[in-house]
Amino acid sequence: MDDEWQRKLKDLVEKYSRRQKNRMTKEDTSGGYEFEREALRETMTMKMAKKKEVLSLKLTKEQQRETATMVEKHSRQMLQLIHSNEQLRDELHLELERGCDDGMEETMRMLESFSSPQPPPHLPPPHPPRCRKRDLYLDPSVFSDLDQEAFMTAESEQSTFTDLVKQLTARCASELEKARAIFRWITVKNLDVMEFDETIEQDTPFGILRGIKYGTETYHTLFLRLCSYAGLMCIEIHGHSKSVGYEPGMTIDDDQFLNTWNAVLINGDWRPVQCNWGARHLVQNKDTKSKPRQDKIQYEYDDHYFLTDPDEFIQEFWASDPRWQLLDRPISLDEFERLPFVRSVFFHYGLEFDGALTATLVTDSAGCSTIRIRFPEEHAKEIVFHYQFRLTESRPDGSDLEYNGEKLERYVYLCVEPPATALFSVHAPDVGSYHLEIFTTRTTTCDSFPETKANSVDCLNNASTRRTSPFRLKCSCKFQIVCPRLTSGRTLPLPECVAGEWGPSKAWRNFGMEALTHTEGIIDIDDGDGLEIHFRCPSRFQIQCRLRSSHVTTEKAVQGQAKVDRVEDDRVAIRLRLDGAGQYGLDLYVRCDGQTLHHACKYLLNCRRRDGANSGAGPDGISAGPPRANPIGGPPISKQQLAPSALSRVWGPTPAFQEFELHAISPSNPNIELRKPGTISVILGSDKPVKLSAILRRVSYNEGEVLSSRVTTKDYGGSKKTKFNVEIHRFDHGMFALEIYANTGSEATNVYNYVIVKHSDQSAYEKRGSKGSFHL
Repeated sequence: MDDEWQRKLKDLVEKYSRRQKNRMTKEDTSGGYEFEREALRETMTMKMAKKKEVLSLKLTKEQQRETATMVEKHSRQMLQLIHSNEQLRDELHLELERGCDDGMEETMRMLESFSSPQPPPHLPPPHPPRCRKRDLYLDPSVFSDLDQEAFMTAESEQSTFTDLVKQLTARCASELEKARAIFRWITVKNLDVMEFDETIEQDTPFGILRGIKYGTETYHTLFLRLCSYAGLMCIEIHGHSKSVGYEPGMTIDDDQFLNTWNAVLINGDWRPVQCNWGARHLVQNKDTKSKPRQDKIQYEYDDHYFLTDPDEFIQEFWASDPRWQLLDRPISLDEFERLPFVRSVFFHYGLEFDGALTATLVTDSAGCSTIRIRFPEEHAKEIVFHYQFRLTESRPDGSDLEYNGEKLERYVYLCVEPPATALFSVHAPDVGSYHLEIFTTRTTTCDSFPETKANSVDCLNNASTRRTSPFRLKCSCKFQIVCPRLTSGRTLPLPECVAGEWGPSKAWRNFGMEALTHTEGIIDIDDGDGLEIHFRCPSRFQIQCRLRSSHVTTEKAVQGQAKVDRVEDDRVAIRLRLDGAGQYGLDLYVRCDGQTLHHACKYLLNCRRRDGANSGAGPDGISAGPPRANPIGGPPISKQQLAPSALSRVWGPTPAFQEFELHAISPSNPNIELRKPGTISVILGSDKPVKLSAILRRVSYNEGEVLSSRVTTKDYGGSKKTKFNVEIHRFDHGMFALEIYANTGSEATNVYNYVIVKHSDQSAYEKRGSKGSFHL
């Protein structure tokens, strides 16, 4: 570097000497020379610092590599030494059988040290595990006593690996317990608060921990060393990971996102272990304005990375040697990149994607893409979802969260569909690339829901602060959303309501408020018609509402159109009338026992003009909010056919039923009664090809409400049979109409009407009331 400085400085002097000879005065050249000399000095200083940083990193990596090689060699020698003690143990047993008194006590002590079975010296080849992790243990609580002993051991300092492993595995009866004790001792150590003496020897447990803190040692090296002393077979695996800085849609180069982890042999099966991710994670600084941008290491235990199932481990880690992916069908790096980006939270909460998805989702011509995530039904009242929608290209001023001054989160419709599915309907406002990050948490009471100022009455009149922070939740998955084209015009954002999910599920989950009428997040009504939404809730609850519009610029213009009445001690009705087609948002708030007003839930109202025009139409052909898919799957149903007057028909077959040569296979009786929730199957047959479709409509309370997601259709094709599956949920009660239509060309003719009567499940209400914190 000094030679380069001297060479460039000499060139600079010669440059100005030539200029001086070309009749330039000394005054003309001196200022420029000094300026360029100082600029050259700054450039060389920066290059020197950069080169020093690169060399330092290279030396650290080289030191880690040398240590890892040494530890791996030492571990193999330890395993061979332990195996060679088999012969010595046999000789000691023979000595005891002979009854020699001399040295009997020493012989007993040596035998005790060799009492556990020892592994063979050669590593068995890798293969997919023969059972799942849950077959080894269902819950980490089964290790509570063992973990506690590991924590107690971690409170003291052991000078040698032998002493440490002896304390950790003193009561371990299996390979599983030994690996667990070592893993928990490592992951319970918070290196941020630990202080190390600079004179500590490097080849000791605390010497390696000190090296990990300062970047000269690694977690996988420590785990490998301790396993060798415990007689466990363990190796290091090298590859790539979707670690901090990786985003869905990225291409991983050979020198990017490198990672190393372990595999340990348990009961004859190799299983992945990632101590680093099990002990801590890196939290990215999301403040793009801070300079320099410092990320933070946060210590928090994660059991997911102990003996992870390979099909889950491959979502985040890709082994360069395909054998050590431990899969029946190893995948390429390209396939690894295309896998959905998920984190351990996704598996902790038992989440599953509804359908095959990739890391990058391409929208349709309307800019729409849909993600459905299923979760365990037994946790329906505990799982909470949130999201962040942003431009792929980060911007220092935070404008990547906005589009034309509007928050991008308003272009995502989130709702929870019964019984346990989260729906994310994304509508890109323009051609481009976006990222949707989904957050998840599990709560136990309404008080545990992450409340911010956006849920407080103090901020009801300040729309700019009306949002909840998704960063209080944990990222469960992330997608790149690519919109290559838009052929149906630009989409308006959803009404600016409180951020988060739509629909009454949030009110039920947090406050025990049961929606008696409108159980879905979207309600279709006609311009000028009245609407009533009924909830069952305790008399001590005070309910308030706020109505917002995508087309009205001031909140005052839509207030006064909605009010709340208590029709019974345990029932309230939200009554409203919308004058003007468009899209509206209805926020409901609840005050419990005179305390702070909290956000309960929200509805999306699509108000249609009476001439049958598009309910979401905005000015200049711009569509408002998420477009509604035809729930029937056949030709569109006209407004007249959707009108409540259709419900006045006689139940059973209509005159057109015979014209289409139809017959009811099951059930033959149009009257269906239910006392329990479930799925009703309706099968119709025909003597000639005909396309059938169905609508489920509520008759009780808000007569005519269409339940678009409750009916699925299966056409048997050549058998000339059509099957409809109708979902009736747990807390539904009242009358429903299932209308069957025959579709011919552009028309749909009503051919049969079933009436479904769902009786109230009183035992379910009582059971729910006894468990919750609300007295229903």
